[in-house]
Amino acid sequence: MKQSGLTINGGLIEYPEPGQPEITTRKVTLPPGAKTGWHYHPVPIVGYILEGELELQLADGLTKTLKTGEVIYEAINAVHQGVNNSSKDVVILAFYLGIEGEPTTIKVPSSK
Repeated sequence: MKQSGLTINGGLIEYPEPGQPEITTRKVTLPPGAKTGWHYHPVPIVGYILEGELELQLADGLTKTLKTGEVIYEAINAVHQGVNNSSKDVVILAFYLGIEGEPTTIKVPSSK
């Protein structure tokens, strides 16, 4: 079990409002060498690394490596990308704590 009130970059986890809460669950697979592309989340996201090793790169320079079995509390409103530098798929089970009808992920132009 893991609990936290902070995101991976030390920010507070805050639920979005107003609006109807909506939780979305996704299984995200990144093949070897793939990148998610630069993006940010305006809502809290919790991810569980089911397989592989993910390098999380934040635009402010912070880099974290997450391995199978680890939990990530994604940074809210912080531009970042996930990178698979390994020779195996990275598989993540992600829970998006959003608002009905609102995006959970916003793509941005390359930050680096």
